[in-house]
Amino acid sequence: MMRLVAPSTGGNPPVTPTLGKVYGIGVGNGDPEQLTIRGYRVLRQADVLAFPAGPKGQPGIAQAMLRLYGQSHQELLPLQLPLAADHGVLRAAWQTAVINMLPYVRAGKTLAFMAEGDLGLYSSFAFIMHGLKERHPDLVVEMVPGVSSAIAAAARLGIPLTTGADRLIILPQLRSLEELAAALDWAEVVVLLDVAPVYREVWELLAEKGLLSLSQVIAWNAVAHHRVWSDLTFYAQLNLPRQSLLWVRRSLTT
Repeated sequence: MMRLVAPSTGGNPPVTPTLGKVYGIGVGNGDPEQLTIRGYRVLRQADVLAFPAGPKGQPGIAQAMLRLYGQSHQELLPLQLPLAADHGVLRAAWQTAVINMLPYVRAGKTLAFMAEGDLGLYSSFAFIMHGLKERHPDLVVEMVPGVSSAIAAAARLGIPLTTGADRLIILPQLRSLEELAAALDWAEVVVLLDVAPVYREVWELLAEKGLLSLSQVIAWNAVAHHRVWSDLTFYAQLNLPRQSLLWVRRSLTT
């Protein structure tokens, strides 16, 4: 974007404002003890804390973390980042998030974006970072990794995510039952991160393949309260929160 400046009068050239710095912090599944020490330190030092707004006015996982570790002088920036399959809806939300963050960056402030899960595993931060760098290529962006929901689920279940030569597939959302069926046929371990909206369809597929006894659902809320349903044979109907994932393990190799 072009910026109009006053004609030079022969004095010192105008000073270009120094850009701030952006951090992405993975906050995991909301368990305050799973935030990394680096994440905690950056969170406490940032001027502005941005986070995905929770659904229907309720605090999301990242916002609940801020209530524990944020400081009173820090500015809070809730961003509307819906869980949606429509790429057009998502793109518009990412662009709006970038626009809302830019004034702070251009004012030279340090901004930390609190991402649910880990930044590198299906996180909206990747698209936000791209949007910021597109407008300011020299902007310094640092990623502070967190605990992904798949890893957190494995720890909660007390089972390694994979062992030996296990093949692993992690799906962010159900695009088609055929895709999930192919994954279940190929991999020893399949994780579906967003199972709540399609649980009944998925349950029927698992029943057809005889995999219900090898399947589990893990759900958690904004205060990291977990619930686990193991062996889904008798759970054809579940009213799940959005933060729910499906775990299917066909074998445990050694």
